[in-house]
Amino acid sequence: MIKRFEYTFELAWKSVKILLREKYGVDAFAPKECFRELRKNKMISDATAEKLLKMTDASNEIIHTYNEQLSNELYNKIAKQYRRLLEDVYGVLKE
Repeated sequence: MIKRFEYTFELAWKSVKILLREKYGVDAFAPKECFRELRKNKMISDATAEKLLKMTDASNEIIHTYNEQLSNELYNKIAKQYRRLLEDVYGVLKE
């Protein structure tokens, strides 16, 4: 599940990057920058943006860490929080 999260996260933020460029003329080059721009353009709430920024930190952490406890924590967050956040991003992209 963690590997699928990594791929889905990459696809989500890179899709947001394209949306921002095409709709607002904004060039964003990193996930956090993309999510901040979504908030700045009122496409997501402040609370959702903060959660997406934390999800970005978790994504970066798991890529560089091979810790079983961290993996288990991330697995739980994916199931309980991050899946829904990625669905929210998908909803923004569909609009």
